[in-house]
Amino acid sequence: MLINGNHNNQTVKLLKDTSQILFAGILGTLYIVVDQAFSSKISSDYFRADSFIAYYPMVFAFIAKVIGHSSVILIRKEPGSSLPYMVGGLSLSIISSSLFLLLIASTSSYFFHISSISHILGVSEFFLIQGIAGVFFCSSHVMRYMLIAKEKMPYILKVEILGNSFNFLGNFLFLYLLDNEAHAFIGFAITTLIVQTSTFLIYKRKLGVSILNKFLFKKAKSFLRRSKKIVTGDSIYMLLVTLSPLFFALIIQEKTTSSIVIAFNTGVTIYTFFSRPFISILLSGVSFISSNKEISIDDKLKVINKLSFFLLGVVLFLMVIFGYYVIVEMFNVKEYFWVTLIVIGLIFPLSLSVSSVCIIRISENNLTMAFSELVATYIIGMPIIYFFSNNENFITIFIIGYFIPFLVNHIFYIWYSKDKKYKKAMLKFSSSS
Repeated sequence: MLINGNHNNQTVKLLKDTSQILFAGILGTLYIVVDQAFSSKISSDYFRADSFIAYYPMVFAFIAKVIGHSSVILIRKEPGSSLPYMVGGLSLSIISSSLFLLLIASTSSYFFHISSISHILGVSEFFLIQGIAGVFFCSSHVMRYMLIAKEKMPYILKVEILGNSFNFLGNFLFLYLLDNEAHAFIGFAITTLIVQTSTFLIYKRKLGVSILNKFLFKKAKSFLRRSKKIVTGDSIYMLLVTLSPLFFALIIQEKTTSSIVIAFNTGVTIYTFFSRPFISILLSGVSFISSNKEISIDDKLKVINKLSFFLLGVVLFLMVIFGYYVIVEMFNVKEYFWVTLIVIGLIFPLSLSVSSVCIIRISENNLTMAFSELVATYIIGMPIIYFFSNNENFITIFIIGYFIPFLVNHIFYIWYSKDKKYKKAMLKFSSSS
């Protein structure tokens, strides 16, 4: 009876932690969704530009996820060293995101050309301001992961609610008070910059970390040395995952109509929004697995799987009830079936492999996931779509080259995580926490 009671208590704790992380994650993703919704109200050209430029915040988010996930695992494993890890992780995020900003700034004209948005007024200014905001967004995102590890979720929710409220209000005012479309578009980016800068300062004050000193690079180097295995594997994996939608969008642009390109980018945005619950399970799953020793690892994984399947049902329900309104009315995209296919085709495999990815991450073996992603998506999927599709058979080839490799990739995670050595690694992690 004691074990059952502990099992129930830990399940409730997992649900509570996951729901809080979920809401914070959804609020963090809403910035991109709201910006694109307001951009669609200006014109289809500005919506198309925003839908392409939105891939860059995803890369900033990728940097944050890599460092943030490493921070959560290290803080949970070695709570006595949490402050050096927080300072080092934050320092690394500032350096990495700043270097990425310099990279995208130097290649922006080429990006505008290949995405066919260079003719749109205000796009250069929007792009640059969003890039600067991305540095603050990345660092804020990392600190949010650290606050999650410190179990400060109520504080995160308050900050994110305020940030989203200001973002919505700012976009609304710029849209309806400025007659010039380009100025309104740039105003959206200014609003984002103000929100992300404020969030950065608020989170930094809450954590009490100091980074603006001569030890910036030293702290980043120290953090990287300890988390080298996690960061290396996660960096490659997250980079491949983050950039693949952009590469697919560029291939689609060459192979089919612009309406399909917009539909694909919209589907990726909605998928990013709906994937937050499953990322939340991964984060809360780390703490859950390291908690109560009287519950077996297998039982904990079953709880994680049940929660993942429940959330899959919620996503499908929301797509059925609200999908048409969001896609057609909110984003002004007419390809409703195509967008829905993309969202469901990506969410379903993701929901199947949550517990497996949790095992692999805790085992600090993310490089295997990176290799699987490289083979399935870049070596098999993209060439199939590029060389074999045309306007007549595009949908069929896209399913074969995009959805099937994505599904096979996540099935591989499930198979690979069944190895007993990963269970041993999890038991070792649990006993050291």
